[in-house]
Amino acid sequence: MNIYEAIKADHDEHRRLLNDLAETSGDSLKRRTLWTKFYYDVKAHAAAEEESLYAELIPTVDGQPEARHSVHEHQQLERIWI
Repeated sequence: MNIYEAIKADHDEHRRLLNDLAETSGDSLKRRTLWTKFYYDVKAHAAAEEESLYAELIPTVDGQPEARHSVHEHQQLERIWI
């Protein structure tokens, strides 16, 4: 599996977790468990993505706008979670 396949697999898993979360309500154990998994998976994924992919793209002219946009999205998520 290359980095792009790994990123896509993570994104697919995050979408699945969000869909599963949407099917829950209230303060149930299932909802807390799904949220905890989603939260830590996304945080780890974002950090790895920034260090391994975006750090390589930002110095390049062609990769810079999209990489910066993606890092900004990660920062927005962090503000939501705080």
